[in-house]
Order: sequence, then C-alpha cells, then structure tokens
Amino acid sequence: MAGGQAGTSSGKSTLMIQPLAETSRKMPGLGEWFKGELLERYYRPGLDLILNPLDPRGLGWRLFNEIESSLDLAAIAGSLIFGCKR
Repeated sequence: MAGGQAGTSSGKSTLMIQPLAETSRKMPGLGEWFKGELLERYYRPGLDLILNPLDPRGLGWRLFNEIESSLDLAAIAGSLIFGCKR
C-alpha cells in the first residue's frame, strides 16, 4: 500500500494501475474502477466482458436480473445495506 497525501492529482490511480500492465497479459481478472481508466487502457473487444449497465458495450446485465424470489432480494439487500435484516 502506498502512503502519502490522498488529494486530487496526487497520482493514486497511476500508482495502482501500473502493475496491471504485466498482470493483465498473463491472468484473467476482474477490475472495477470508478473513472473507467481500466477500460481505457486494458479493454480488449471480443475478449473482455463489461458488466457496467451504463456502458453501451456491456452485456446488459443488471443486478435485478439476479432476483428470482424474495429470498434473493433479501440476500442482495443484506449484502448491500448495512444492518438490513434478512
């Protein structure tokens, strides 16, 4: 983990993304990045899958696609909302 000031433009993204260049060529993985920097640098059309419902290149996946019963809804709510009783 890197130390330092966590302000705007302090290089946090660059520091965390750099090791992915080598790793992404060797192993499958799952990436999540708020600003979309991983897709900009590493997305390989036809090989990588995008689950972001707001990205037009995505698979059309939505969290609600996973709900088949009230038990599923309770499990999802319990994992997303702190203190939610199942």
